[in-house]
Amino acid sequence: MLEMSASLTAITAIAAVVVAAAVAGFVLRLLGRSGSNKKTAPARKKASAVTIDGDDDDTSDVQKFEGVLLRDKSILPCRFSVGMRTFFCGYDPASPKRTILQAFKPIQEQSNCIFAKHARIWAAHDYDPSLPIADNLASSLRAFALFAAAQRGIDGFLFAVAHPGAGATLASHAYNINQILRFLSDRDPHGYRCMDKSFIDKRGWVFSFAGEEFFITTFASCYNGTHARYSYGVEDHTFLLLQPYHSFLWHDIPNDTPHTNWDTPQTSRDRIRLKFRDAGMPYVIPADPNAHPVATSIVPPLEYGGPVVRWWECDSPTAMEIKQS
Repeated sequence: MLEMSASLTAITAIAAVVVAAAVAGFVLRLLGRSGSNKKTAPARKKASAVTIDGDDDDTSDVQKFEGVLLRDKSILPCRFSVGMRTFFCGYDPASPKRTILQAFKPIQEQSNCIFAKHARIWAAHDYDPSLPIADNLASSLRAFALFAAAQRGIDGFLFAVAHPGAGATLASHAYNINQILRFLSDRDPHGYRCMDKSFIDKRGWVFSFAGEEFFITTFASCYNGTHARYSYGVEDHTFLLLQPYHSFLWHDIPNDTPHTNWDTPQTSRDRIRLKFRDAGMPYVIPADPNAHPVATSIVPPLEYGGPVVRWWECDSPTAMEIKQS
């Protein structure tokens, strides 16, 4: 555990240096631009990329670092080439050939989320059902640490538990989610260990790793075709997608609100809610998003508006009853 923690700390430190260099270069250019004597701002030029190992042909994962100006599209992109991703992670988490990404494809392509089809996702290492969950997760720790510490422009990181019966029941799904998040929390390079907190079910808790906070969405076959977390026929899988909150800013998704313009949708959030509703797959919209405990939405109940599933207390995949409140 100590060796793995040191490895993750090293990866996040290296990533931080890369981020700092990229942001510093952007700031210097910004200062130079603001100091111009011209009355009109010069036309923006495409920022040159910081390429870690010189692989200029790999353009599928160009990253843009937001700093304090996330919405400014002129921010310096920093990309990690295939070779460097493989060097750091032991595999290429961005490869579309990842078996987890292939299994997730029906969900991504058929989701009512207007951003899903074009989302850029990294994935965990191919799952080996002959190994325990923890052993499978260990093979993806370095990739997730790199993603959490440095990547911008990547919308999410996908984990899965894949074996016969995985996610077939709510208890199995809840147990798998609890196992994944506790494994990651226990190995947080920053040592915060969010899953050890006593207020998981309260306002203010959010899953974090390496100093980055994440919005979490899960999918499993225990949810039927009228549920927003329906897996579109994909069985024997529990999927967990971690999206850094900067991804929402990157896509100009407005702050959460209980209000929806159903008749004349004005925002991307309005359009997403409308699409889910019209597909017969509505999801619960909190009356007060600012006071809503985010953990209670990670593993939603099987029925719309059902009791909260206390997945963080689920310690058995075969429990006859799961704790609800």
